[in-house]
Amino acid sequence: MSINELLATLKAHEIHLTVKDGQLVVQGNRRALTENGLLEHLREHKPALIELIEQGDYQNGKRGAPALPANGIEQGCERITPEMLTLVKLDQAAIDLLMDAIPGGAANVQDIYPLAPLQQGILYHHVTATQGDPYVMQVQFAFSDQARRDAFAEALQSVITRHDILRTSIHWKGLETPLQVVWRHAELKVDSSPLAADLTMDLGQAPLMRLVCHAPVAGQRVEATLLFHHIAMDHSALEVGCAMKYRPVCRGKPKCWAYRYRFATMSGKHCWASAKLST
Repeated sequence: MSINELLATLKAHEIHLTVKDGQLVVQGNRRALTENGLLEHLREHKPALIELIEQGDYQNGKRGAPALPANGIEQGCERITPEMLTLVKLDQAAIDLLMDAIPGGAANVQDIYPLAPLQQGILYHHVTATQGDPYVMQVQFAFSDQARRDAFAEALQSVITRHDILRTSIHWKGLETPLQVVWRHAELKVDSSPLAADLTMDLGQAPLMRLVCHAPVAGQRVEATLLFHHIAMDHSALEVGCAMKYRPVCRGKPKCWAYRYRFATMSGKHCWASAKLST
């Protein structure tokens, strides 16, 4: 059972979760916990559930919480159809348009949903910018040697694999409503291309970050610049900045709870969005 399905099941059985002294506390229908094997799934997803609650984004059991359906796109799906999408209404033509833009097509798509309000504002500035993109950020790093720089890139990839939002691309061309698509697999771009004066980034390709390696100078440290787009960097930003320390924690740890729950929280309510091919 995925964490999405687990949260939906807990809500249906009026089982609520809290965290006390770093431990997960379960309250509610005890019979449902034992009869449905939920205790085993709670143990499996315990780290992600604790993180969800501590970040203040756990909604089950809260008055006025958004009724969030489970994700209908299963792993191994080779074709996505309208009834699989639970947070947005799309016709088949719009879905096919999106699939053409994703490497690997439907098999590499984990979820599709609209942009959160803050993301909508950032996208507006991205589209209307006449010179560069004001939301492309950069951070410079220095390493004692190339091996440490390579380890840093590997750590970044671990963070990308764990966080939905870091495997997300943004799409709006040909659609009435801008959408974000969560990829199942997205590889960190590492290159040595010179940095342009006016930084831009293709929002249609995940991850929305790139590590630019600079030519080493004899006797000096190895340097690199991490470029990332603010539309995808929120709660994960600190982990990215401390990726080398975070890597041992991330290795073997289950993926974070789905970003669709944060989307529902920021939207303020569960609402359907619709999009179709523009004429």
